[in-house]
Amino acid sequence: MEFLGIIIHGSAFVDSDSTKDFANLKELKIGDLIGHNVVSEYTERTEHLVSIKAKTDGLIAVLPLNELKIEVRRAPEAVS
Repeated sequence: MEFLGIIIHGSAFVDSDSTKDFANLKELKIGDLIGHNVVSEYTERTEHLVSIKAKTDGLIAVLPLNELKIEVRRAPEAVS
């Protein structure tokens, strides 16, 4: 099952050990999403081997992606 995370307190950063070119790609703050598309802007590869590492203490809300998609289809006006 795929999940979507939302930072609701604290901060984190996207890091990649696979290549120096992608080290510390992006800082994530309150309201930012964690998931596959977070790093898709950095490369055209279909797989993105990165880690999300905490920068400060915080909380992440984790939502099942399939359930979120169902809710968006049910009420698309709520997402616009």
